[in-house]
Parts: sequence; structure tokens; C-alpha cells
Amino acid sequence: MEEKNITIEDIQNAKDDKERAELGRKYMEQAAATLERGKIRLKKPIEDGERRIEEIEFDFSEITTDELTKALATGEKRPDLNDITEKQAINLFCAAAAKKTPGIFPNDIKEQLGLMDAMNAIKIAKSFFLATSRAGSFLLTNT
Repeated sequence: MEEKNITIEDIQNAKDDKERAELGRKYMEQAAATLERGKIRLKKPIEDGERRIEEIEFDFSEITTDELTKALATGEKRPDLNDITEKQAINLFCAAAAKKTPGIFPNDIKEQLGLMDAMNAIKIAKSFFLATSRAGSFLLTNT
């Protein structure tokens, strides 16, 4: 049986704090699942010498713990644990994109992304990180 998509209105209309917290967690999980994998059409294609890549797929679920910690080790730390810097976000996105693009490495992607594509990648990675962090926070604070 498929679960109903949770809306902000559902959270606002919750009968008590416990239900509100559970609905909030589910809402953030839904947001993370929407951003977890996908593809973007590049405004400036990437080239690896043999091919011209005009569309790039990404999948954050394939990131390893080592890749995550390397991406988060770049840039300054943020006081909000649910937030990452733009540098951390682009590194995370490039790692996720390299997982779905055989023969190309995260640095190749990072070095060749055009401005508009990089801004889009940063937005996707930061939104995914925020949603997964918040969903995890609900589990920690409301068990």
C-alpha cells in the first residue's frame, strides 16, 4: 500500500506534538527521496576526450562514507549541522554524478561544469543534505 504524500497542511493540523514530529520526519524523508537521484541537462556539456556529455545523472544513495567525509572536509564548518557550504555541496554532487557517469571522475566534472550548471548542482546537493539531515534529526529528537 502506497503512503500518502505529507503536506505542510498535514503537519499544521496534527493533533499533538508527537504526531507533528512524525509527520515532519516523513515530510523531510519525502523531500530527500525526491532529490536523491536524477539527471540534469547541462547548459555547457562536459568532455572527457572521447565523448561529449550533455546530460548528467546523479545518485546520492551511492555515495560512500569515505566520499561523504571527504566532501564535507572541504571548506569552512557551518554552525548549523543541517547546512553545508557551496564547496562541500559541489564536491558532494560531483561524487554522486561520477557514480552514474562511468569513466569520468568527480574532479573532471567539477572542473568543467559551467556556472549555471554548477549553481543548479549546488542547489540540489544543499537541498538533499538539508532534507536528509532534518529527517534524521526528527528521529533523534522524537523517539
